[in-house]
Amino acid sequence: MPNGQAEQFATARDLFAMLDEVVDGFSLVGTDARIVWLNDKQAELMGLASVEDAIGVEIERFIPHSRMREVVETGRSTPIDIMQYGDRTLMVSRLPLRNKGRRSSERSLSL
Repeated sequence: MPNGQAEQFATARDLFAMLDEVVDGFSLVGTDARIVWLNDKQAELMGLASVEDAIGVEIERFIPHSRMREVVETGRSTPIDIMQYGDRTLMVSRLPLRNKGRRSSERSLSL
């Protein structure tokens, strides 16, 4: 892995570790709105036995009214939104990931 990529990976890993401490759950989807990563808290919230059960699956399978696909397609964030999930009311943020100020068409993050 070239040095720049290794540095970006380390930065992302540190960000995810920090987020894991302060939010109930978060997930990352690709351009097709399929889950590429989520933390253990998110898997538990979605009623999954393991994180691996969600990888590669469209986000709407677990969160039917998810707006992550919209964020991926438009590149526009929804910084604060209220979402009903089962018997819980959640405050969520949906953010497109950017690469050096430009929209990355590869990933979108939901907190």
